[in-house]
Amino acid sequence: DIDNLDDDSGTDVVRQLRKAYKAKQKEVDQLRKQVEEFSSASRMSVVEGVLTEKGVDARISKFIPEFANLRVLKGVNPDGSFDTVPAERPPTMRELMSHSAGFAYGLTPDNPLDKAYADKVLGARSRDDFVKAIAEIPLVDQPGKRWKYSIAVDIQGLIVEKLTGQSLGDFMKARIFDPLKMKDTGFWLPAEKADRLASLYVWSPKVNKLVPADGYMVLDITKPPAMASGGGGLVSTNADYARFAQMLLNGGELEGARILKPETVTLMRTNALSDAIMNSSEPPFNTARGRGGRDRREIDARARAVHVARRGEVAVRELVEAGELSRDVDPHRVPRLCD
Repeated sequence: DIDNLDDDSGTDVVRQLRKAYKAKQKEVDQLRKQVEEFSSASRMSVVEGVLTEKGVDARISKFIPEFANLRVLKGVNPDGSFDTVPAERPPTMRELMSHSAGFAYGLTPDNPLDKAYADKVLGARSRDDFVKAIAEIPLVDQPGKRWKYSIAVDIQGLIVEKLTGQSLGDFMKARIFDPLKMKDTGFWLPAEKADRLASLYVWSPKVNKLVPADGYMVLDITKPPAMASGGGGLVSTNADYARFAQMLLNGGELEGARILKPETVTLMRTNALSDAIMNSSEPPFNTARGRGGRDRREIDARARAVHVARRGEVAVRELVEAGELSRDVDPHRVPRLCD
């Protein structure tokens, strides 16, 4: 157990691992995808305290009136403007939480809609500008008809603020970080911790090596942001994030601090997509895989298969043949995923 070894004990390899482990525990890193997990937990905490089960299916225009009259993309006109039709209805909270509300994102601006998001939404510096920009860009499809990774988690962060009267950062600190003793997690880094900040690198195909990261995804974390984002921007440590992950693994509780009800954590792991989306060709979902409250979630059939996989690969193959498990599952990998 590396954690219980003295620095001077064991072989040279163990000593080096121990020192590296201690250093990494203290290192503060900028989180990207993981921020959405915190946003998901924040949102579900609000759902427990403010919304009823029926409220999960409430239209998001109830909380953001600017989204009451959204439009849907029909095509692109010769002059580059959007040809649109009215949305049949505003998206619901459930659709927002499962990326099926119809919004885009702009992280890969290789189409007119995502380019519009990259140009107008991702650079927004105020909540009003953020909402206004999204409301002016059409949806990719009618709400609930299509899955697309989107700005939805950022919108959820804004709804958390509206429902609680707190900034997203203050809410996360009071309801998640402080109870879980995550002392190194937040949307900005105090000066006294600056020397612990890990460097960010990206792969450059031009020079065929890692280079320092740059661009809009690299944020100024020396001061509180003008608008905390539900989709990115936290800084944290491996040790802090491990406490958050352990809370989820424990069913919403850690060391006596209850963050979420067990049934809420179960809901977060449960597929929330319609059968029509599940059976669509893009993205390649299937009846053994779905999307829950944040990202990819395995539903009952796959969960049973993973459990059965502990007894051997034959059980997995049988479930595949029975149609209860996706054929893209490698029977050799499943047991290792369970370990």
